[in-house]
Amino acid sequence: MAMITSESNEPWPLDCPIYDLAMAGLPAPSKVRFKLFTLDQRLVRGVLGQLATDDEARVRLGLARLLGDGTPRLMQEPVLAYAGKKPSR
Repeated sequence: MAMITSESNEPWPLDCPIYDLAMAGLPAPSKVRFKLFTLDQRLVRGVLGQLATDDEARVRLGLARLLGDGTPRLMQEPVLAYAGKKPSR
């Protein structure tokens, strides 16, 4: 998983802004931050939405840059999940 944080937070290298907030199910301007971690599937409480095509392309490119080979790989359809209390819209 990757972290999603407020767009107003200080920038980090490779942050990817999320432009289609409605499709992603996010209530405020946000960005994907490549602070990668694992999370037990039992802690995922639901799905908020999914990334729009353009947002997904930016995230895939950033991830490929982070991992060093520069080539995005085909992966399962990305979704935005949340753990804990579901954010209000």
